[in-house]
Amino acid sequence: MGDIEHVNARRLERQAVLNDLGKRFEFVLTESAVRWRLCEAAVMARQIEHLVVVSRHPNADLMVLPLSVQVAEVPFNTFTVYDTTVATLEVFTGRVILREAVDIEHYGRLFDHLADHAHADGSAKELLGKWGTYFATPQ
Repeated sequence: MGDIEHVNARRLERQAVLNDLGKRFEFVLTESAVRWRLCEAAVMARQIEHLVVVSRHPNADLMVLPLSVQVAEVPFNTFTVYDTTVATLEVFTGRVILREAVDIEHYGRLFDHLADHAHADGSAKELLGKWGTYFATPQ
């Protein structure tokens, strides 16, 4: 299996967990993370449509934080809080695993702060739809 096929297979495996209704997921995505053009416009449009699909999962809350919203604290890296025992940071050279309670609590508070300022539900879907339309429209 080639590198691209392997990466795509792993990505699909990770996404399959979204179908486990015994688990609950909360996502806060910044506008810059969603709209930063890292690939062709058509691919960006499909990725945003995928986010809309994820937002419809009964066990997932997907929120978006527009650039226009002022927040007092921002993350410098992508982070994931899994529970009260582990959190991870995505950095350029890999992933940092945090297991100290003080670190996990910090990122839990940061997540809550961002979620408090983010658009949710219909408002989030509306923003995602607008951004997806932008990429789907020939420039």
